[in-house]
Amino acid sequence: DAWISSDSNQLYFSSNTLGGNGGYDIFKIEKDALGQWGPVENLGNTVNSAMDERFPFITSDGKSLYFSSNGFPGFGNMDLYVSQRNDLTWSKPLNLGATLNSPDDELGIVWNANQSIGYFASNRFKGSGDLDLYRIISKTDIPTACPADNLLAMDLKLSDDNQMDFKNRIQVSIPDFVKVLSVQWLVNDKPITPLQALPEDQLREAGFFHDYVMSGEYKVTFKLIAVCDTCIQPIVSCNSIINPFNTTMIQVSEEEVKKLDITKAESSIVVGGKEMMDLQFNSSPVYFNYSDATLLPEYKAVLDQNIEILRKNPKVKVKIYGFADSKGAKMFNVMLSQRRARAAADYMISKGVSRKQIIGMEGKGSIYDDETCNGDVTCIETIHKKNRKAIFEYIIK
Repeated sequence: DAWISSDSNQLYFSSNTLGGNGGYDIFKIEKDALGQWGPVENLGNTVNSAMDERFPFITSDGKSLYFSSNGFPGFGNMDLYVSQRNDLTWSKPLNLGATLNSPDDELGIVWNANQSIGYFASNRFKGSGDLDLYRIISKTDIPTACPADNLLAMDLKLSDDNQMDFKNRIQVSIPDFVKVLSVQWLVNDKPITPLQALPEDQLREAGFFHDYVMSGEYKVTFKLIAVCDTCIQPIVSCNSIINPFNTTMIQVSEEEVKKLDITKAESSIVVGGKEMMDLQFNSSPVYFNYSDATLLPEYKAVLDQNIEILRKNPKVKVKIYGFADSKGAKMFNVMLSQRRARAAADYMISKGVSRKQIIGMEGKGSIYDDETCNGDVTCIETIHKKNRKAIFEYIIK
């Protein structure tokens, strides 16, 4: 549990015998001008928690401290974190995210000189043994297109007069350490200029909206591209829908838009829908194991009943909402809930449901229905289990 500089003048190590905040803490010691080791220095409360911080690694430029910890919000037991040097202090540790961290242990990350390749050990599920070695290749290029498997259908409803009111605000969850590079609406893959775009600090809280007129067959895509200096992968968020209907988008005046309360606007597009036929859908949710998005065999039977109805009634559409418990970090829970919604959609498609019938897939994160619990991590396990689910809304277009 130690790192020493290339000139052998600095040593960072973890110990549970020198006092500190509890468990293992990270300490630093330096040589003086005479080549003698000076006093041991605890890195302080920002880096060291009441639990364990271990396996410190300092990058070649001396600006970043990587380590493992189970004392900060994360995805499992020991996660990988990074802290940035601010003169004589260190920044609040940043979790390296679900790309690297799992529900199990990630230990001892190290990087080459330019931080393009790294290695760490993990005992995660499906490894070859106890602790396996994993390699990281850091991406520095920013993606400019949305991969096909990352497209999420947006909720667009036809009104009775065959018109569509497109007043939408996309809720964007952006951590402080992420810089937004671009936000775009595209119609048939051609960018359009937003009627109103918010400054980045407001975008983090409120999102933005766009209104325009469109008829005929079209594809609408929302694309957010952001980058994080300390993230292993750039962040790309995409939403799109291919709409085969001859619809007219309703132009909304700038004055009307200004009246919208962007802090309370809905995060989905809502327009009048038609009444659903009296079809016998099974309305039961499908449930998932903890921190997993694999569709369980016992719940495929629930979906099979509804799949048969969807195949026989192509005008019936479905929206799928994924949920997660509150045990993980907020960002991880949103990603996990999105994967659960997609797992249900993929199963439906594999059984013959048309992709055009799945008009919405949304990850809700850890939103709880039980008011006595309010989604607190201390809720009883039975309530947590009920929120590891995907639910379905069936609509006649």
